[in-house]
Amino acid sequence: MGTLAAGAALGLSACSSQGGQDLAQQACVHVTLSVADYQRAENPTTSAAAAARLQREADQELRDVQEGVARDVRVAWANASTAFQRLDVTAQFMRSAALAVDLAQGRYNLGLSSIVELTQAQLNLTRAEIENLDAKYDYQSDYATLQYALGLLR
Repeated sequence: MGTLAAGAALGLSACSSQGGQDLAQQACVHVTLSVADYQRAENPTTSAAAAARLQREADQELRDVQEGVARDVRVAWANASTAFQRLDVTAQFMRSAALAVDLAQGRYNLGLSSIVELTQAQLNLTRAEIENLDAKYDYQSDYATLQYALGLLR
């Protein structure tokens, strides 16, 4: 084993002389580096075993990544499918609420119901419209997530 030595230090010291003060500056450098002198005899069986171990680890990491991507795609597909089905449900809810407003308006015009019934029907229609817009947004978001999981978006 060989050693290479050098050093570094920097300091200031105050020195006094007759009646006055001098400021002396001192600098010193000291560094020590150990250099290992060794030769490693390559053992072919050790190298082959190490290479085989590294290959197994790389294969396992690849399988883990592939399984993660496949899981992400399955989850994104399920979410997009559910959101797509929700579009029909909310559209039907909105059509039903619109019909209820029409009926409530007709009953109100004939004097068969109060303004409260009409207002409640209008509120239900507004809620249905909001639900429909939420469903559209959720579908677009989930579809974009699916595209990303498939690698179609960057």
